[in-house]
Amino acid sequence: MHFPNCSLLALLAGRSLTQSPSVRKQFMGDHLTYAVPSCRCIFFPAIVNQRWFCYVWDLGENEVMVYDPSMLGDM
Repeated sequence: MHFPNCSLLALLAGRSLTQSPSVRKQFMGDHLTYAVPSCRCIFFPAIVNQRWFCYVWDLGENEVMVYDPSMLGDM
């Protein structure tokens, strides 16, 4: 599993990902002690309208899941 920081989601909204040093450091570099490309899931925590969500990209199944704590009461 890999957890990039929240600023990545802002960049996904239309800015260049490949040119951003802060994004590149989240996926490559000597500070990472594991191979990010071999991770099964990548987690993207985000705050939307003052609420936390977590988007999970399951690379094996090629699907995105959304974890929304506010929906726990509906289960």
